[in-house]
Amino acid sequence: MSRPTKIDGGPKAQGVPGKVSEMILEFARPLLDAMGQPGSIEDLRVAMQLVMVCWNLPVLQRKQLPGWDQHQRHFDSVVATSPEPVVPILLRLVESRKTTFAQVPFMVLVEVRGTSLDKCTIYAEARGSGPGQLAKKPT
Repeated sequence: MSRPTKIDGGPKAQGVPGKVSEMILEFARPLLDAMGQPGSIEDLRVAMQLVMVCWNLPVLQRKQLPGWDQHQRHFDSVVATSPEPVVPILLRLVESRKTTFAQVPFMVLVEVRGTSLDKCTIYAEARGSGPGQLAKKPT
């Protein structure tokens, strides 16, 4: 597993080239751009959780890993309850994961740490695609 990488400066920040964090921000860009400036750190956390679901779902589906159907139901529920402008973006993210990012073998764990938008850090960590691989390691 890779060590967590961080991005300081909120959702418009750039990662270090070649890092998981940079790749996830590139993947997330359509959703982050559509959001504009998030209203709160909680809004950013929700957005990055959606990004993580969109990234991991195709891997879970393809490998039929335990719990993949629960993730699918969660995604379907999010799509069903999201405002209309968000739905096509989420569907495009999943499609992008299956095409543009299809060769990336790992899932990701994404966290937004901090108490405010101007002092938050987005962490992205690569995780294996086996059972239990998305569980957080004890720190």
